[in-house]
Amino acid sequence: MASRFLTRMCRQHAESLALFAAATRGGRVVDLKSYDRFRSALVQHIAIEERVLMPALTRKLGPAFEATRRKLQQDHEGILALLVPTPNEIWLQDLHEFLLHHFAVEESPGQLHALCTRHLAGDDRRLREAADRLPVIPLEPFEDGVRVPQVLARMKAAVGLPVRAFVSV
Repeated sequence: MASRFLTRMCRQHAESLALFAAATRGGRVVDLKSYDRFRSALVQHIAIEERVLMPALTRKLGPAFEATRRKLQQDHEGILALLVPTPNEIWLQDLHEFLLHHFAVEESPGQLHALCTRHLAGDDRRLREAADRLPVIPLEPFEDGVRVPQVLARMKAAVGLPVRAFVSV
């Protein structure tokens, strides 16, 4: 049986997709406030995974978790990158497809949620409390120009992803 915390994380996947659907139609954003709610909820969800779940699994599994952690971090970076520019049809299609794939991977046997169930089952309350203590990540405005790398770097730092030294925050 899934923990309350893991159930909450899976529910956030479904809620993110529902917010995305409510904000978009035919490859266009039809409700910018709903799209911002989607972006905000997704960024906060990534922060929980990066700052709470993955460090807890790293402490439990050590180097055995490294390849999975790296792949998930790459996915999170890609998702954040798609949230930076003003949305257009291509970005929205890519983002939707990426999210469907990413959420399916996280929920697949042997991946993030299964590892949490297997190795963090006794830590449910501590994980929920740690997630609840995270600050709300401020939503960055859209950026389409030369500042994209700086906006992405700030978003990455805010959710707990490593920021490469060549990008100034």
